[in-house]
Amino acid sequence: MDWAHMRHLVLPAVTLAVVPIGIVARTVRALAGDILSMDFVTALYARASAAATCCAMWPATPPRPPFR
Repeated sequence: MDWAHMRHLVLPAVTLAVVPIGIVARTVRALAGDILSMDFVTALYARASAAATCCAMWPATPPRPPFR
């Protein structure tokens, strides 16, 4: 296939990729809200820990594929 045929696949590919991105974004946002409202995060903020947000957000991040 040459570029004349491939350019017709760009818009459908982008459109199909947008839906999963929205689902992942909503899931991460919901998990982040749940985690930031837990008791251990409140205790970290009460102790004025600088690492409170970093440590609290670790469970809400989606898994990343390993880089080689």
